[in-house]
Amino acid sequence: MQTKAWWRSKTLWINVIAGAALLAQSQLGLVIDGEVQAAILTVVNLLLRLITNEPVGLKDAAGPGPFPGIDAGGPGVGG
Repeated sequence: MQTKAWWRSKTLWINVIAGAALLAQSQLGLVIDGEVQAAILTVVNLLLRLITNEPVGLKDAAGPGPFPGIDAGGPGVGG
């Protein structure tokens, strides 16, 4: 099965945004109950899981990574 690169993962980016929102609310004083936040994030992650059709990997079978010429696996990894 083909994999998609980690930076193409909707689930990853939704969780990054959720983490940023958590930090922002503590700085701005906008407080949403923790149980409500957890419930919203759980539902969003479940919906994303339903539409997921490829696994996430370090390399993208669809083409070059975000930094052309650099192996996504890092120095000395992959080939």
